[in-house]
Amino acid sequence: MKTGNWQATVRNRLGDRFSESFPLKTQARAWGLEMETQFARGGLRDPRVGETSFRDWHDRWWGARVVEPHTLQGDGSSIKNHVMPYWADWEMRAITRMDVQSWIRSLIDKGAGPRPSSGPTI
Repeated sequence: MKTGNWQATVRNRLGDRFSESFPLKTQARAWGLEMETQFARGGLRDPRVGETSFRDWHDRWWGARVVEPHTLQGDGSSIKNHVMPYWADWEMRAITRMDVQSWIRSLIDKGAGPRPSSGPTI
């Protein structure tokens, strides 16, 4: 490359191309080999999937769910009122465990979530 970097390009099973640039030839080769291995194992899909917004991921997931109508209605309400206002525009790759834990803590502090149990019912 004109920049002095090394570029590795691999294709997945569908023929989609993925390229990455590295300052060292050994880094480019290692990345290419790792990507090819992951694609061959089926353990890696399109690396751009992480750029998907939570809203887009949710829409695909929601359409694929198979649950009882009552469950769908309750989940839909929770997602509309609590999840989407916060997460909708986040990229999937940007969401960390700590982000989710902080969000849950904020919901608890606001009083959202299940009501505390008053103990066992006999």
